[in-house]
Amino acid sequence: MRGFLLFFLFGISLAKPRILTSRPRKSRLLMRQPRLGPTLGEVNLNSLQPQTNILDKANIKASTNRIQQKIEEINAKLTQGEKETILFEASKEDPTGYVCEKQILNITEVSFVEQVKCYDTIEEVCSLIHKTVFETKIEKRCNIEFEKICVNSFKQEPVSEIVHVCTTTPEIMCMNETFIETPFESKLMARLPLGLEEQCNVHYKTICVTKFEEKEVIEEMMTTLKAVPNTKCESESQEICVTPECPFVIPNKVCEAKERSQVALLPKEYCQLVPKEICTDIVKEYPSLTIANECQYIPQQTCTPDDVEPKEVTKPVIKKVCTATDLTISMGELACPDDCTNPSQGICNGFDGTCICMPGFGGDNCGDFTCPDDCTNPSQGTCNTSTGLCECEDGFLGENCAAGPIADCYDVFKANGSLPGIYTLRPDSEHQFKAYCLEDGWTAIQSRGQYGNPKDFFLKKMG
Repeated sequence: MRGFLLFFLFGISLAKPRILTSRPRKSRLLMRQPRLGPTLGEVNLNSLQPQTNILDKANIKASTNRIQQKIEEINAKLTQGEKETILFEASKEDPTGYVCEKQILNITEVSFVEQVKCYDTIEEVCSLIHKTVFETKIEKRCNIEFEKICVNSFKQEPVSEIVHVCTTTPEIMCMNETFIETPFESKLMARLPLGLEEQCNVHYKTICVTKFEEKEVIEEMMTTLKAVPNTKCESESQEICVTPECPFVIPNKVCEAKERSQVALLPKEYCQLVPKEICTDIVKEYPSLTIANECQYIPQQTCTPDDVEPKEVTKPVIKKVCTATDLTISMGELACPDDCTNPSQGICNGFDGTCICMPGFGGDNCGDFTCPDDCTNPSQGTCNTSTGLCECEDGFLGENCAAGPIADCYDVFKANGSLPGIYTLRPDSEHQFKAYCLEDGWTAIQSRGQYGNPKDFFLKKMG
């Protein structure tokens, strides 16, 4: 905890003093000591306790201003003798050339509790960097290639080829030539029926010519050229008559290879290489360095000290009030107004004839009651010196009239105002009106009674 402002408030006592009784004076010199506070014999030391007043943050400045104002008022009232008075620690010996008296002074200070508050933020951090940028360009690339161009032509040339010729000729077979075995019977082309002398039938002579030609053949998913036999047959009819001497007609097949010559159109291919320029588009990327502004979001924690729980604390301390010996002798004792009314309300300062009032009392003779914080401000409240209570202006609440201006009944509830009741509400700086506030801080918008409002105040304007 640290103190914000430290002041000595002269003539203010926190302890409730006992009623003074008449007692013999020790010496006239001692009685002319400046009275900055009550002496040890005038109060009950066991009852001296610090007083604490909890402040809102909004009231800190007002509190420090009040303390400063009281100091200025006291300094303005100080006599020449009081100005030359020195204060000494109560535990030390009296300084040479001074007459000292132990008096109780009050120290008033505004103190805080220092607290560190941290919160997470995200900070954008930017920096200039060199960045490689790739630029895309389209280029044309050309190559010389050679194209093969072929032309086919046909030419008549003699060609020899080998063909297979099989000739099947029907022939008459006589009994006296060869014995016909049973398996051979299936090959007979004709047989003379029994009982006939002669039978004539038409039989055919067959000539088959087989040539081999190259053809494309698909084998195992591939196309190949193969020599494929191509056979063509021709038949010639002839009449053959069989007799009992030669009753059989059998086929006689003779095959032979023959060479044949013919004129054929043979293809001939003429080819040449022709140069040709072929161009294609190629995409290329060219790097280059540029300066770029690159930003990153970096999380960080920020901590700041903050003063919380402001308090105005008044502490009673014992000090030695010391006055030079030659000054005390030359000064006389002055009387105070009404002898400061009552010893429990004030103490007479013989140096200037003014009263040092006890806490809760004020005025020239300490006969008036003082109000808390002097009712904050004249625009907010007026002190009733007969009762010591503040009479707050419309729109303000509290024992010191510090709460306000009141915007709605909930402000009354938060300020511990007396509810239910009628209060003046100030929703803004230009308008104010009286309303009936319920116990829980609710505002009664519609209620019987005008509370000083215009006749048509509660009428709803249409349109």
